[in-house]
Amino acid sequence: MNVAARVGDYKLDSSNFISEDGFRGFIGPSGTVGIDRDYDSLRQDLWIATDQAFKEEVETYSRKQAYLSSLARQSDIDDFSRVQAVQPIEPLVAPDWTSRHWDQEARDSSAALRAFPQIYESKVTYYLVFMTEYLLTSEGTEVRANHSFAAIESGLSSLANDGMQVNHYYAGTCRGPSIYPVLMRSARRSTLPEPN
Repeated sequence: MNVAARVGDYKLDSSNFISEDGFRGFIGPSGTVGIDRDYDSLRQDLWIATDQAFKEEVETYSRKQAYLSSLARQSDIDDFSRVQAVQPIEPLVAPDWTSRHWDQEARDSSAALRAFPQIYESKVTYYLVFMTEYLLTSEGTEVRANHSFAAIESGLSSLANDGMQVNHYYAGTCRGPSIYPVLMRSARRSTLPEPN
């Protein structure tokens, strides 16, 4: 969850202002919300975050006005642009975790490193992310977009002939788990040394 609030009007609002507290007024309070579709809980979380964001922006707006009043010449560029509201709503997509044996694939990838006795420490991590992103604005824009990506991280440690520790790390990301096998093969080619 990320709540962004602006106080003021299109000509002058609380955004894009640097004060002694640093850069404020652009990104509001953020946090997490439950995924159990509890309407009352979600509403409370969003209300608390919005209230906090609004109070912060009121303070920032006041500081920004005070600063601008001390300038000999103020900017004639508006802080915010008027745009047409859009409503691209994608259908809800439920992630399917059952199509592959992800745990076993991670174990198999990690087990491949055991064939090299010179490697004394190794790790392989899979990431599968399914996300539905919502955007609502007070101007009427409503967006629901589905995103998915898969990633793999692998690392290993060994010792050089002089006893110095050497490490190697690989990370790769792809859109959606459907092309994960390609990513996994690429990780193996990048991470594994040539066997003796």
